Amino acid sequence: MSMLISESRIIEMNERIEAVVASGEPESIEYESPEVIAECARRYVEAQVKLRKRAEARSQESLAKFKEATGAARARLRAKANLITTELAQSLHREWTAAMLAGEFALPDGTRVSWADATVQQHGIRADQLESLAAGDLATAAIHRQAISDLRSAGVDRLADLS
Repeated sequence: MSMLISESRIIEMNERIEAVVASGEPESIEYESPEVIAECARRYVEAQVKLRKRAEARSQESLAKFKEATGAARARLRAKANLITTELAQSLHREWTAAMLAGEFALPDGTRVSWADATVQQHGIRADQLESLAAGDLATAAIHRQAISDLRSAGVDRLADLS
C-alpha cells in the first residue's frame, strides 16, 4: 500500500476486506472500491508467492532426503557387490595363462590396457566400475521386482493400470 494512505483508510480497507471474506461470497468484491480490489489482489499475489516459496522449499528438502537415501542405498549395494566379488576372487582358479594376460580391458576413460600390463590401480578402477555397473543392474532389477509385486497385489497387468 502507498505511504500516502492514512491509517484510518488502511483500517477501513481492512474492515472492507474482512467483510468480503466473512460474507462467504467472493463475488461481493465487485461492489468494493478499486482501492480495496487492488489491495485484495496484492494480498492474494503475496500469499501465492509465499505458498510457492514454501512448496519449492519442501520440494528441495524432499529431493535432498531422497538423494541422501538413494546415495546411502547405492553405497550399501556397492559394498555388497564388492564383498561378493572379493569372495568370488578368492575361490576362482588363479592361473594367469598367456591368452588371459594378452587380453585387454577398458578403463572408464576409454583407454585399453592388457591384463599383463595393468597396474594395481587400474585393476581397482576397473573392478570399481564393474561393481558399480552390477550394483546399478541389481537396483534396476529390484525396481522391476517391486513393479511385479505391486502389479500382482493390485491384480493388474500394467503400471499404467494402477492409477
